[in-house]
Amino acid sequence: MSRRYHGEIKRIVSFYFNFWRLDFIKFNWKWLNLLKLVTYPIFALTGLFCSTWHVFYQMDDYSDLIDLSFSIVYVFAMYQAGVIYLTINILNKNKIQNILEHFDRLYNTQSDMMSNMREKYYEKNTKDALFFARFFLGSITIFGVIIVIFDMHHSKFHMPMLYYFPWIPQDSFLFYPCNIIMQVVFYFTTLEIMTWSDTIIMIVIMYCDAETRTLNEFISELDRGNNVRKGAQRILRTIYKNHLSLSEQAKQFTECVWHIYFHKLLSMTLYLCSILFIFQSLDTSLIVPVLAFLITIGQIFILCYFGQIIRDSSEITPDTLYMTKWYELNTKDQKKILMLLTKIQNSVKVETFGFGEISIYTFVQIFKASVSYATILYTVFM
Repeated sequence: MSRRYHGEIKRIVSFYFNFWRLDFIKFNWKWLNLLKLVTYPIFALTGLFCSTWHVFYQMDDYSDLIDLSFSIVYVFAMYQAGVIYLTINILNKNKIQNILEHFDRLYNTQSDMMSNMREKYYEKNTKDALFFARFFLGSITIFGVIIVIFDMHHSKFHMPMLYYFPWIPQDSFLFYPCNIIMQVVFYFTTLEIMTWSDTIIMIVIMYCDAETRTLNEFISELDRGNNVRKGAQRILRTIYKNHLSLSEQAKQFTECVWHIYFHKLLSMTLYLCSILFIFQSLDTSLIVPVLAFLITIGQIFILCYFGQIIRDSSEITPDTLYMTKWYELNTKDQKKILMLLTKIQNSVKVETFGFGEISIYTFVQIFKASVSYATILYTVFM
């Protein structure tokens, strides 16, 4: 069963890179293969320009809170999606794939002393990751469909993202087809690339967590009888080797997502603030803003919750080693445990500029800040 979960996770990751990088399209000319990588960035820049143009030039006034708030959200969403694509799909694709291939090799290693323990934790974490991935992607997509239908209705059935392309005259026969088709494409590519990138981050964290929990259980082998204590040197060497390997992968992953977390959390804070601004008025229907609010909260929660998971499991490692019966080992092995404790003190964590360590506390702080900023905006402008 665990092999099936692991295989489905691998297919999700493979689909993400193959689809969003258009790797399923092969050209004989190298320059064409490089050119296809700018397809989505062009979409993102076009959508960012049109949404910004709509806010500053196309809107007659700012009394329509739905139009104003959603347009601001689309500005930051297009910006966020462009940064995600550049960071994950282009700059750090190989690093992320190498990290996942590392865990794949560990999972398929049968000769390792930790293989039986690893099987248990990898099965649980891959099963949970698969459930969260399906639920998150499915629910966000459904909410997104409802929102785009509402936007169509709100804009009199021709502007799914509330703006219209400034270079197409309104009396042109291309006005409606181009706006409807292209804006729907812009909307869903942006929504999906943001949610799929969150899923990839979650998957990597769940593999790191599984390996950390495996290591924590393996450390307890030091407490199991005199025969095990005689082989303590081998156990300590295995602990050191696996923790060093895990730390290297975690460091690589943190370097990959350091910028992503900053831009994601900053963008979502700003458009969460914009959505909450709508709630200050009871003159509009709040059903669709509530759905947009849930999408934003879901994205922030996924990023912060899984940051908390890997932090908690890694903080247990030095405590687990310290709580073993190290005092029953010989002096030489006790010295090795002391040196090992100094090596594993630093927990595996996800952090970024401006937000520090990512945890549930980060989620609470973002929500509190967004509510405060929305209240200030309403006080100033209303």
